[in-house]
Amino acid sequence: MRAAKLIVIVSSTVLACSSGYQGSDASPAQAGESTVVGVVRVVGNDPFAQPVVEVREGEDRRQVAVLGTWKEEIGRLSGAEIEVTGRMSANPSGMPADAITAEQYRVVAINGERAYVGVLTLRDGTMWLDGDTEMRLAVIPPGLRGKAGAKVWVTGQVGDGTIRVQSHGVIREP
Repeated sequence: MRAAKLIVIVSSTVLACSSGYQGSDASPAQAGESTVVGVVRVVGNDPFAQPVVEVREGEDRRQVAVLGTWKEEIGRLSGAEIEVTGRMSANPSGMPADAITAEQYRVVAINGERAYVGVLTLRDGTMWLDGDTEMRLAVIPPGLRGKAGAKVWVTGQVGDGTIRVQSHGVIREP
């Protein structure tokens, strides 16, 4: 029995130390959380398509499958650089081997530009992006017309609480 406990403790320690995952500044209650940062890719074909975060480790790259509540939204961010926080595990489908059950995520950049994420709201005929930063859309791009209530990302020139949208995407339909 004592040898079995030692093997489990040693195995857990080796796995934790060799995983290469960037740990979060978590409180003790969140100590089991990990954070991965990388570019979203979707691998495989429907109905088996799998969003993954492609993580750079020096010259090497590896993929971490995304599981959980945010899987669909993250899958709609293909090509975006994101930060995902959650619990690491083996991927049930086997490829790639590692997975993260996303508890939260943050869009870092789209095509190297800062992205603003929020829900579109229509107030007095003006479209607003309600997120971490509330902004008025100077012009509503055709792809965002009629999308009040949608969760979107936008990039563009920001000034005086207004954004001139240069690129955009829908993360979740209204």
